[in-house]
Amino acid sequence: MESWAYSDETVAANGVRGLKYVLQPPPDPERYALNQRVFTDGDPADLARLRQAYRVTWLLADSRAGAVSPALAGLARIRFSAGPVTVYELL
Repeated sequence: MESWAYSDETVAANGVRGLKYVLQPPPDPERYALNQRVFTDGDPADLARLRQAYRVTWLLADSRAGAVSPALAGLARIRFSAGPVTVYELL
């Protein structure tokens, strides 16, 4: 789900609007919005959609990149945590 900057579409857009590929918008805005909401809102329905539609089983949250909902800890199993980084397994 992540690593938008390295998708084929984004790399191919290198230079569009004067932006390098790492600064291009994600190729699938709807999926990107879902991904972002999972971390900020911790909504069970969004987590279920990630699992069912995209077969996501792991989440890596880094609070330096943005807010991380405390609700995630109740919806997914924490498998690793170090400083600002937490890895969750979706159940």
